[in-house]
Amino acid sequence: MLALNNLRLVHHSEQYHGNKVSGPYFEGWYYKQTHSKGSLIFIVGIFLPYANQESELKSVTVPHAFIMAFRNPQTTQCLYYTYPPEELEYENKKEFGYRIKVRNSEFTESGFKVDLDPKDLKFPTTHEETLFLEKVVSERKILFPDLNIDQVKYERVHYAVKGECTFENSVRFPTSSLVPSVMGPFGYLPLLECYHGIVSLHHTLNGKVDFIHDGETDGVVLDGEGYIEKDHGFNFPKSWIWVHTNCFKQSKGSCLLVSVANVPMLSDCGIASKLVSMLPYGDKIVSKFSFSGFLIILYDSKTKQTFNLSLYKFGKIKKLEFTFTDKQIMELQVVQGELELFVTTERILGTGVPLPGPAADRSGMVPLVEESIDVKVKVRLMKGDNVLFEDEGSEGGMEVVGRIDLLQQKTK
Repeated sequence: MLALNNLRLVHHSEQYHGNKVSGPYFEGWYYKQTHSKGSLIFIVGIFLPYANQESELKSVTVPHAFIMAFRNPQTTQCLYYTYPPEELEYENKKEFGYRIKVRNSEFTESGFKVDLDPKDLKFPTTHEETLFLEKVVSERKILFPDLNIDQVKYERVHYAVKGECTFENSVRFPTSSLVPSVMGPFGYLPLLECYHGIVSLHHTLNGKVDFIHDGETDGVVLDGEGYIEKDHGFNFPKSWIWVHTNCFKQSKGSCLLVSVANVPMLSDCGIASKLVSMLPYGDKIVSKFSFSGFLIILYDSKTKQTFNLSLYKFGKIKKLEFTFTDKQIMELQVVQGELELFVTTERILGTGVPLPGPAADRSGMVPLVEESIDVKVKVRLMKGDNVLFEDEGSEGGMEVVGRIDLLQQKTK
């Protein structure tokens, strides 16, 4: 069913691809809003676990729809509201767009309305948080053995969240027959573990959202820039780097997306990988069917031009390096013909938000992703000796997940 939907909706990555019956499956839309004081993120979606799969991580193991909310400031808490899967309603529009409704909240390509009740909140267990922190630290210490990350104490504030926002002047990612989505021709492959899409590279906001607790209201006026992307599939990659910003000092309305991931070509949920695994050394063969894929997109609002330096556009990563002190510095250099892109990011370690994601065994949603949403990003795009774009972005989002040392090796 999913493979058929992936092909049928290959030109509509923004739309709902799944069902509400069988797993493993997840699908989610990522709404990022920036404003004069920080950022506000909503993620709406659905998770269906592997049937009859047991796990020691029991936080959220039943099929459910969800809405996540987190913000900067207050970057240490992800509010995770859960609902029966049948409460997710969807409408795929004929030309472009969608409508996702979960109980009293609604999300479309042109805005959202949220009405979230604290009684629907689900927080991870202390055991899950401990395992999450141990995993993050152990992965970083492979590259930097002396790295020290302080223990983070996560909040448990039961907020009600109410508000709405409309979007204007949306900039869509340019598509074609060869590039049906941001994944390019890879979008035609029907059995990948995870598919990525961009709904809006940039749009302006007009709205307000209130966070309410114990009779006190903390209002957030949404008067800045917006961005929407989405994912769907069986599982997240084993390791990935994700960077996004559309809050530039000089080039208001521009947008940068960087996504580098270890992409399996044979999903262990698929029939093909199971057949190969039955062969002598089959498991090793399956493990070799992966590659380091990357999406590099820069939209320049001044020239209205979208630069696509992704793998399928014959981009090549020349440099991907990390430095860890009290901050995490990433330096990325990508070349494509005469074009050369330099990206430098800076974030403070230990300030990211632990976001739920599908466990490796697909048994439930557990703390999986540390996302920072206050990252500084420097960008320079060159063509020969000419500077085509140079600016500094703020309120950037960044995720660094899994064995980045292995990901670095695969990009060389």
